[in-house]
Amino acid sequence: MPINYLKKIQLGEFNEDGYRINPPQEIESVIEGFYVFSKKADNDMHLLFNDGFPALVFLQNREDTVSVTTESDSFEIKSAWANAGSIKNVYVKYNHNTSQVFIVRFFPSAFYKLFGLTAQYFRSNSVIPFEAAAKGANFNVNEFFECSSILERVSFFKSYVQNSPAEVEQPQMLYKTLAYINKIKGNSTVLDIPTYTTPPIPRHSTPVIPSQSTPVFV
Repeated sequence: MPINYLKKIQLGEFNEDGYRINPPQEIESVIEGFYVFSKKADNDMHLLFNDGFPALVFLQNREDTVSVTTESDSFEIKSAWANAGSIKNVYVKYNHNTSQVFIVRFFPSAFYKLFGLTAQYFRSNSVIPFEAAAKGANFNVNEFFECSSILERVSFFKSYVQNSPAEVEQPQMLYKTLAYINKIKGNSTVLDIPTYTTPPIPRHSTPVIPSQSTPVFV
């Protein structure tokens, strides 16, 4: 996921421009958390990083795209991407006026079981179009984007996980260990659903010209 958002997650630095939604109890052994971040209009390129938790990053609208640049390739992704495994020198450039992203972080073993994947799947391609995994796992991307609010999208995931035929229960000891790691990183400081109102997701129709500034390599 974008490293600037990952840092905020690890430090528990949340506000109205970036906040965490605790997963419903029924799926908390599968999903580590839901996150919503507002993207600054002048920041069209993000460096990606992964801390061990696979993530889905949904753009604001169904037709939005990003350009992904790796050390050896470049390609375009529409709607959402999935990332897992080791990520090195990978950037995404937002091609539309995306002002908000919706991120879902999973516990590793649960993620792979839910979408019928393995860690090997991401060894050579750490960032993939989510639709590549969604089709084989009966995740309806079109229906997801019909959700008009953040809470509806959270409910969509709750329903999807609960109705999945995959056995995705997280091993209890591993779950406790990962939860503890998150806590000592600062993720215990979160903002729950009641803290913020969740208005309908804004739509846009006019693209903006991407920034021409040179990315800073970390």
